[in-house]
Amino acid sequence: MARIGTREVLGIGEESEQVEFKEQFTPRAGPTLVAFANARGGKLYLGVSDAGRVVGVEDINKLKSDIQHLVSNCQPSITVTMRKETLTSSSSKPILVVSVQEGENKPYAYNNVCFTREGTSTKAMRPTEIIALAEQSERIKFDRGVCKKFDYHKHFDKNKLQLFLKKAGLPACGDEKEVMATLDNLEVLSKAKSKAHPVFNNAGVLFFAKDLHKIFQHTEVACASYKNEEKTFIIDAELFNSDLIANVEGAMQFLRKNLRLEYHFVVGQLQRQEVLEIPEDALREALINAVTHRDYLHDGASTVVEIYTNRIEISNIGALPRGLDSKDFGKRSVPRNRLLAELMHRAKVC
Repeated sequence: MARIGTREVLGIGEESEQVEFKEQFTPRAGPTLVAFANARGGKLYLGVSDAGRVVGVEDINKLKSDIQHLVSNCQPSITVTMRKETLTSSSSKPILVVSVQEGENKPYAYNNVCFTREGTSTKAMRPTEIIALAEQSERIKFDRGVCKKFDYHKHFDKNKLQLFLKKAGLPACGDEKEVMATLDNLEVLSKAKSKAHPVFNNAGVLFFAKDLHKIFQHTEVACASYKNEEKTFIIDAELFNSDLIANVEGAMQFLRKNLRLEYHFVVGQLQRQEVLEIPEDALREALINAVTHRDYLHDGASTVVEIYTNRIEISNIGALPRGLDSKDFGKRSVPRNRLLAELMHRAKVC
């Protein structure tokens, strides 16, 4: 009698990154399901040999229960769907197809170990791979991450806090107790804070560090003006790395200094109006977006403002935030650094 394999019946081909065959259920299926969630999703065929021969499974209901128990040991929880299939007329035994979608909260772990797919194999992930996957999934948020380099007593600038409160239309702080309460309300202190040694998150550092360049180098805004349409001759350049608000204001001053002005005269008014060749509101919005929504987890580059004779380029590092596509431009807003955006809005910089 001719053998009919799964690939002949369902057209699924051989085992691959998204397809796994197992003759019977064992706890070793846990890493496979987690690996699917960490990769591009996949299907586990229980009751099928590595060669594609249908052997079937017994007691489907118990098998489903065992799989649900196994899934409960995944962190965070993953969702699976299970479907009974009878593949051939020559076998009365069914198989169970367990489907896993690509996860939205990577990385996933089984019994505290993260797994991924590599070809037809399931392998444990190295720490560097786990970190990279978490960054790609934006599970790690820079703005709320703790800054271990920041020492409150050495690096905190109370004057910057007072200026922020003034911009936000909030009352100034008086004693240390009020300062702590205000910083707590602004959500720039980590949960590990203490009265003696407050611990700042990165958002707090970006706004209230006395010397930001001593903490972070990649937070600077690098500005350059060129003589022509290429990067062949620089006529002006400046770096700004004081705090997030001052960086925006410094870059705006650089733009005003290096862009052409038009002078408009209004009938009945003696004073002329100076208008930049590119609307200042558009420049400010682009600059604020660049410094607020850049990917600060990548510390190899700065926000860059470049002025050419025929254009201005304002760029930052990082792909689009997860959940945002280029077709959504002008329709949806997906902030990468929500706390930074909220602080900029409160300070009325946006």
